[in-house]
Amino acid sequence: MTTMKNKIFFFSVAVLFLLDRYFKIIALQKISAPFGGDFFIIHKFFKFTFFANRVGAFSLPINGILITIASAIIIFFLIIFAVRAFKSRSWLFFNGLLLVIFGAISNLFDRIVYQFVIDYFHLWPMSYFNLADVMIGIGIIILCWQKFNQRPCSDCVVKK
Repeated sequence: MTTMKNKIFFFSVAVLFLLDRYFKIIALQKISAPFGGDFFIIHKFFKFTFFANRVGAFSLPINGILITIASAIIIFFLIIFAVRAFKSRSWLFFNGLLLVIFGAISNLFDRIVYQFVIDYFHLWPMSYFNLADVMIGIGIIILCWQKFNQRPCSDCVVKK
C-alpha cells in the first residue's frame, strides 16, 4: 500500500500533465488570434507564446518518425522500470520516473497529432520549452539524485 505522500505526488503529477495539455491548447489558439496573443510573464525575459518544436530534446537534429518511434520505445521501457520500482517500493525512483513518463507522453502526443511539440514558454534570448519539459527535467534530477545518494546495503548477503 502506498503512503499518502505518494498518492499526493501522483495526483500532483496528473495535475501538471493536465495543466501542460491545457497550456498547449491555449498556445495553439494564440497562433490563430488576429493580434498574436503572446504576453510577458516577466517583462522582456520570460514570455508565454507559441513555438512549433520540430526537433528533438535540446534541439538535437532528430525529427519526424524516427524521434516519434524512439520516444515511444523509451516510454515503454520507462513504464516497465516504473512498475518494478512500484513493486519494490522504491518510491523516490518511482516518483522520478512518473514525472519523466507523464512529461514524455504529453510531448509524444504532440508529435503524433501535430508532427511537432508545442512549446509555449520562451526564456529570452532563445530557449523555448513547456511544462512537460520541466517535468522531464525535474524527474531526471530526482532519478540522478536518488542514484548518486544510494547507500550500499551493509546488511545484504551476496548469494553465490
